[in-house]
Amino acid sequence: IDNSEDNAGLIEFAELPKNQLGLEEEDDDRMQENNSKVYNEADDNYSSMWDMLRMADVRRQSSQRVIPEVLSRLDHESVSTYLTCLKDGKERSNGIRLVIVGRKNTGKTCLTKRLLKESVENVQKTNGIEIHTLKCRGKVDDGDWIFHDGRTYENELYSRLLKCCIENSRANLSQKAKGCLHSQRPDNSEPEKANNELSNCNLEEPDESPETLYQAQEVPVQDYYDLYDIVYAEIDDEDTAPITLWDFAGDREHFNTHQTFLGQESIYVVVTNVMDTIGNDDAEYGLAFWLETIRCHCEVPVEEECYNEYQEPPVIIVGTHKDQFTGNISECETKFQRQVHEIVRNSQIRRNIRKMYVISNTDDTDDEFDILRRDLVEIAKSRKQWNIKTPARWIHLEKALFENSYGKPVVAKSDIAEIANNIIQPITDEEELERFLTYHNSIGTYVYFSDLPEYVVLDPQWLESAFKCIITDNQFQKDLVHQTEWEELRQDGRLSEKLLNEIFLHQEDYIKKYRAHLLKIMEKFNIIVRPRTMSDAYEINEESDYYVPCMIKKTSLSNIKEKFFNCPSKSSCLCVEFDFLPPSFATQILVACTRYYTVAKGPQTNDGRHPAFYRDFAIYNLDATGCEKLLIANYQNVLQIQIWKWGEPEKRSYHDVKAKLLGIIEEMQQIRIQPSLSYELKLKCKYTDYECLDGMVDLKAIKPQKEYFCEEHGNTHSSEEIYFDWVGEIEQKIFSREQINATRMAIIILEILTNALFDLSIANRGGFLVKQRDECDITYLYAQLRKQNKHIPSHGWGGRWSDIKNFDILIGDDIERIRLSRNDMAHSKKFSLDDNKYYDLCGILERVLHRLETYNGKGKLYTDQMKDVKKKETQLQDWQTYQKKITYEFPRLKMKPSFEVKVSSGCTLECEKVVPLPDGSKVYWVKEKNGKEVELTVDETTSTKYKGSQFDYPSLNILRATKEDEGHYSCRICYPEDSAESMDKNITWPKTFLHVNN
Repeated sequence: IDNSEDNAGLIEFAELPKNQLGLEEEDDDRMQENNSKVYNEADDNYSSMWDMLRMADVRRQSSQRVIPEVLSRLDHESVSTYLTCLKDGKERSNGIRLVIVGRKNTGKTCLTKRLLKESVENVQKTNGIEIHTLKCRGKVDDGDWIFHDGRTYENELYSRLLKCCIENSRANLSQKAKGCLHSQRPDNSEPEKANNELSNCNLEEPDESPETLYQAQEVPVQDYYDLYDIVYAEIDDEDTAPITLWDFAGDREHFNTHQTFLGQESIYVVVTNVMDTIGNDDAEYGLAFWLETIRCHCEVPVEEECYNEYQEPPVIIVGTHKDQFTGNISECETKFQRQVHEIVRNSQIRRNIRKMYVISNTDDTDDEFDILRRDLVEIAKSRKQWNIKTPARWIHLEKALFENSYGKPVVAKSDIAEIANNIIQPITDEEELERFLTYHNSIGTYVYFSDLPEYVVLDPQWLESAFKCIITDNQFQKDLVHQTEWEELRQDGRLSEKLLNEIFLHQEDYIKKYRAHLLKIMEKFNIIVRPRTMSDAYEINEESDYYVPCMIKKTSLSNIKEKFFNCPSKSSCLCVEFDFLPPSFATQILVACTRYYTVAKGPQTNDGRHPAFYRDFAIYNLDATGCEKLLIANYQNVLQIQIWKWGEPEKRSYHDVKAKLLGIIEEMQQIRIQPSLSYELKLKCKYTDYECLDGMVDLKAIKPQKEYFCEEHGNTHSSEEIYFDWVGEIEQKIFSREQINATRMAIIILEILTNALFDLSIANRGGFLVKQRDECDITYLYAQLRKQNKHIPSHGWGGRWSDIKNFDILIGDDIERIRLSRNDMAHSKKFSLDDNKYYDLCGILERVLHRLETYNGKGKLYTDQMKDVKKKETQLQDWQTYQKKITYEFPRLKMKPSFEVKVSSGCTLECEKVVPLPDGSKVYWVKEKNGKEVELTVDETTSTKYKGSQFDYPSLNILRATKEDEGHYSCRICYPEDSAESMDKNITWPKTFLHVNN
């Protein structure tokens, strides 16, 4: 430590507002007088070189910047306070992450620069993503932004640690500060010095070295050095939140890489040209496209108990180029808002939209942008994520990673574990380290994938820079060599080894070094693929070169047949129609299929035959002979699937292909990073044009031995062949009468009974209900009716079938009957009903509906609907659909049948919420011991054996396993008393067995 006069004045104490210390303005003079007095007194107990440094600095201060004296003393108690903070303290995390997206050339980068108070002259087109960190902060009180010049990540870490220390000592801070101020008692006697008072300081050379002194106090010297750096950190005078801006390019090529950085923790600013939106919004990549993309990637179910008009994540719409509007600003705003409302009228994204603005990046003054800045801070403050608490030791781990990574953008996870194990407050629990990395991935600090855990990217901008080496717009390729290879990439998607080597040859060392990891990440996100193909000798080989579908020029689907294969025989076309299908998701489906099918070879080119794998379609081999091929093509939110056949292949149903593809889609939807999408199955005739969707017919509407009218061709086709192609005889045979009964009963429960409860809720609420009908299920409606408590059952809420007698005919009794009917069907393991149970339940529910339609004033609406359902023709597809629907209504858990752990090691019994739990639910675990079930005590603060078992994290963490921990465990839910599931005793809870090995 340099003790020179020149350096001593460079370090300042952090300043806290006086009201945080319990000080008034009139106390200021007394405080300065008291500090002067204290500094001139002597106390050999704390004399040291550290005191000399500190006091020399303090004398150069105006004494208006103060921190808790228990930290500023830099003595044994200071370090103890600091270590306690690291061990038990919490940080209030309130960072604001703004993601700016929209169609290209709408002014996103100019908006970013205006928000940052930077010049918009000579703005360059964004290639990929530009991330702006440590440039600004938002004041929590008034939302004004503070702009920094030269603030470093290291400064930021020190400031956050100091704030944590201050908050953890704030309980004692006020009392201690007053003790320093009142140097005299009311009776003018001298005050007694408390043990924790700011110590008097002797500026003479100390007799002992810091090492000797602190070893005597049994505290590591490094702890003092660490605290010294933190105590002198700068903190803002007011409570502020750091703001990070992510400027996303709007080019089609980047959509597949953008998904890596999308998440629920951001505030999305969607930028659109106000003239385009008012005029005719781009149907392909305009405002609606970006809003739906956000919805699909980040949709979060609205919690029933905390429902309001908004859902996460927040979206702000900014219309730019208002200076081009011919008319007054008010008219521009009105037309823009009206058009936006029309665009989102039928979309769930409307609940995400917080505000809309109309601006000019060139003409508006900074005062007008201040309005937007303040609103962004206010929106951030209104979120549930605001001030979320994370362990203070996580900041120290961030600090250690920064100091020990030596500027490397990528660090092995094993190295991070080693660093975490050697910080002042070690993090040895693997699960906590996993939570640390997952949390920082969600807020954009790091990039980490639990299923690709080898490396952790400490700098997201590095990853994006590495992505755009390959995924880049045409204009950024013009100065590169190997234009022939680039053109081949654009035409056929082939990323030759020669081009790949040339790309990385011109990169910085920090990108070259991690080439293999970067390619793994791109494979993980299905951005690049080495497809398997079949040789002329029918041998299956993996291509030596990567293919990049998103970089291929768009190929018209209309000329697929002429360009690729003249196929003599085809199946009908199965259509998977999505509400919205992001281009990146469609490409990922094509890539995912390469794991199950080989890719067919395309037409002959000058350099051979490339795999038939393109941006919007791909062709696969279904068998080893190549006589059956599978086409999957994406057009306007519809995946079209067709079988091409040569020779005389055996006539068969392709329901197995359909099941495989739907399984791939469902599997991708289960992955966290993928969007949640809904779709319907439809059919088109085999003569269809892939760019015409007029001839689609609902799969359930097609009946064998009948005809249907094809809108595309204006005539009728036989239903038998189109039905057989994708449903087939095999599926028909396994559709039993019991399954038909279950399907019809599920329709009655999920549609008619739910409608009746919805109408009842509206009547009770005076004709108004917050949610739309299609957003309500029995769980939600039962909870609302029970809260209203207007219709109380004869025997009280909850209970079993045996509690409700035939003569109990109150509306509340019928509400309970509906709850019990739904729960019984949800628990049906085989989802089937024999005739006796079916007709008994039909009789009960028919009487229930009659009473409800009388009460709700619906005439015979419900009972007539039930009669129609009882006569309804149902198919296996209906059975599968309603089984999934009624199962999804019921909150449940699932986990693997067994886990293994070594003695003295920790493990996690992973438990997954298949369906979101009602608010107020509690998760608990039981263990079988001596033939009895014992509930485990799990307390995050006091338990030394178990962690987890939380509403948001149902998994159970077992620390330091022993042989006694071996056995069966079960995870269960304690539902809130007013939920539809609270009294259900028929639930089969998931069970697992833990093997403890030596």
